[in-house]
Amino acid sequence: YLNWTDNGWVTPFNLIIILIIFILLRLADRATNEMVNYKMGRRGERRVLDLLRAYLASPWVLVHNLEWPNRKWGDADIILVGPGGIWCLEVKNYSTRTRNIGDRWQYKSRFGWRNTSKHPGKQARRTAQTVQTYLQNHDVRVRWVQPVVVWAGEDDLLTVEDPAVPVWKLGELETQLEILWRQEKMPTEEIEKAAALFETIIRKAHEKK
Repeated sequence: YLNWTDNGWVTPFNLIIILIIFILLRLADRATNEMVNYKMGRRGERRVLDLLRAYLASPWVLVHNLEWPNRKWGDADIILVGPGGIWCLEVKNYSTRTRNIGDRWQYKSRFGWRNTSKHPGKQARRTAQTVQTYLQNHDVRVRWVQPVVVWAGEDDLLTVEDPAVPVWKLGELETQLEILWRQEKMPTEEIEKAAALFETIIRKAHEKK
């Protein structure tokens, strides 16, 4: 048999080379996963938007890919404004098996379970807080903004256990939207004021391009 020690394989230099190769493989794995997830995420957003437009009519207002002034807060995937309140939807569509346990988001790689590079729950919470602060600063009376992660991939690819932020799978989206229709938390006047503010942001962003 091959005895690495006797043949001089186990040296500090060789160990460093092996470590470098291992790190590069993990980085390549992460980069490939992020690229695939980005493309799938865009397709997932379109699927979610089609469902939202089919089930939420006036007075509901749908805002897609809102770019905040100076882009200092990042973009908002989808914002819903209507009688059921204001909802910030963070859309995710990963190609690999994924799990959300409490406040942890992980995907299954060839190296085992690893944390996702972006945290969907934290992204949704940050967007919701940004929306609430912005509206309150512009005299829109809003007591809360609800963050939600929408899983636009195959339902069986995601396992959810006691999520810190609500998770809606694509297969249950219709049911969730029916629940929104039955809620009455926001008066028409405040809906119109919030929608006007978002429209102003979108118009100014287009004018700069």
